[in-house]
Amino acid sequence: MVKKTIKSTIFEDTESLYDLALSYMNGNGVERSPETAFELYTKAAALDYAPAIHNLGMCYKDGTGVAQDLSKALELFQRAAKLDYGLSMHAIGAMYYFGDGVDQNFPKAVKWFKESAEKNCPEGQNALGVCYDHGLGVELNHTSAVYLYRAAAKKHNDWAIYNLAVSYDQGTGVKKNAKKALDLYRSAAEKGLASAQNDLGVALMRIDRDTEAADWFYKAAENGCAQARYNLAVNYYKGKGVRKDYETAMILFKQAGEEGFAAGWHDLALCYFHGTGAEKNLDSAIFYIEKAAALGLDSSIKLLEVFKAQQEKDDKQDIPGLLS
Repeated sequence: MVKKTIKSTIFEDTESLYDLALSYMNGNGVERSPETAFELYTKAAALDYAPAIHNLGMCYKDGTGVAQDLSKALELFQRAAKLDYGLSMHAIGAMYYFGDGVDQNFPKAVKWFKESAEKNCPEGQNALGVCYDHGLGVELNHTSAVYLYRAAAKKHNDWAIYNLAVSYDQGTGVKKNAKKALDLYRSAAEKGLASAQNDLGVALMRIDRDTEAADWFYKAAENGCAQARYNLAVNYYKGKGVRKDYETAMILFKQAGEEGFAAGWHDLALCYFHGTGAEKNLDSAIFYIEKAAALGLDSSIKLLEVFKAQQEKDDKQDIPGLLS
């Protein structure tokens, strides 16, 4: 009886430390302080509390509250994994998947994702599903991917809900079902997932719900989705779901390009070439098409040659419209 009481007290103390650390990390009821959260995670981790060990590893991985140290992060994830903590098994797999602090190794990533999935960890189930979906470290199997996405989606994993939506949208591993895909995109989008917000917009455009689509493109763009910013630019350019406004379209094309979305630079170049939203300016058109070409966009590489030929010959050629 005494031993049980002592263990219970220690467990409650570790949970209290952990909960307090979460409050400082997220600024819930206290002023946000990642450094204080790191100290509290360290104390709880010293008591072998797996969630605290994992979150301490995340601090080292992301450089939150402490200098980034990927080796230390991996060490902590491995320690929590030995305590059967599925989320840390997923974290180890993710490090091998992305090559963070270790050599990229998809088979090793799959090994850890499988162990995580076996612990019913939704992050592990979703990640393993992605590997099956793309044949990374394991034989391509869309059906297995869908099975895993469903399992993780039932546990309300946002990315699994989104990936399941893509499966229904494309008909991979499951019969194509546009309505089901739309519902799942919406579910993930309402949770704030930018990729889902963008793809929901795309799905809505296909059924001529342009105004609603533009709203979702805007939300996704605000959440950092460059493709959504580009899609919103196209809406302004064509006047779909929003008023036609070439100048706004040009601003958004430029922002999308600055965020690494090559089509943004490409279509901005075409705006300067055609004089939509700005005066015609072949030099500016070449400047921006070079940016798109530098990102490897084939259509931009070809168009660059056409632009340069025209610059040399001053001979107007037939130039295509926007990519979308």
